[in-house]
Amino acid sequence: MTKKLSNKIKYLNLFMSVLVILIHSINNDTLIEQVFIQNGFIGQIAVPYFFIVSGFLFFNNVYSINDVIEKIKKRIRTILFPYFAWNVIYYFLNVLVKKDVYFSIIGLYDAAINHTYSSFMWFLYQLILIVFITPLLYYILKNKSFTVMGSILLCILVLIGVEFRFLNIDSVIYYFFGGIVSFYVSNKDKELINKKNIIYPFFLSIFFIIVKYLIHKIAFLYYFELLSIIMLRISLVVFVFYLFDFIFKYIRTPKILENTFVLYLSHYMVLRIIFYVTKFISLKFLNLEIGIIFEIIMFLLSPIICLFLNAKFCKILKEKNLNYFYILSGGR
Repeated sequence: MTKKLSNKIKYLNLFMSVLVILIHSINNDTLIEQVFIQNGFIGQIAVPYFFIVSGFLFFNNVYSINDVIEKIKKRIRTILFPYFAWNVIYYFLNVLVKKDVYFSIIGLYDAAINHTYSSFMWFLYQLILIVFITPLLYYILKNKSFTVMGSILLCILVLIGVEFRFLNIDSVIYYFFGGIVSFYVSNKDKELINKKNIIYPFFLSIFFIIVKYLIHKIAFLYYFELLSIIMLRISLVVFVFYLFDFIFKYIRTPKILENTFVLYLSHYMVLRIIFYVTKFISLKFLNLEIGIIFEIIMFLLSPIICLFLNAKFCKILKEKNLNYFYILSGGR
């Protein structure tokens, strides 16, 4: 992977992290929130992107099953440890601030394993499960015919409504797509960073939007709509990927691009504080109209606040205890 592509991914990580923050910042029914996130497609691409880029990075520079095993071992440190650590942190925060949450060993175990008090951690939970099946994905991806058949099979599973107890099929599809890009496109740098390629995902996105709305109200085509949504999200991610080539040069990597993984892990507690403070001020000191405007302003400011506090938190943690930083960040 070239330095330019590595920098590009960092820019995209920050952008998608901001989208995640905005999604979790929703705390009322103001028009801007509904248009920007709930009813639009902007907020829907963030998590699919992170699955795609995770699949891409995992299979990048993988040439044998031994490389896969080494990557799995590395992911234990970079994903599993932070997952447990932050789940425990959120559990103790709930014990401290909620009257109906009491400390117990069973409660602690449940929180650490099942992200009971940090629901947004479902992404890392799914990512951990997918990492454990990467040896199977590797053997599929290394063969073009198996890759095509695997892609078709995943789509069929969606169409017939197959659901697994723990693993989300759409998450696997996004991750698998990232693996396809890593195996069959990443060695062609001109294809990955080429402004002309924006036209293809643009028209694909339009196509899947049309398909989605045409079959939206036809009950027996529910799973066709679900598959069209998955394909739409993938095409939108690719569209944004190439759109960034028109905006950035990727020559420099500002410090704001660092620690986006910790930003994802820590943003939710910051947003809860913003939510309660905003509601308190809005209800206590402002009338209805001014209160709504204030809440919209805080909604738009929430990414800036989270970015600022995350930068300060990471800086202090690195200076005070580097080991704790590695545990909470996975060394990212």
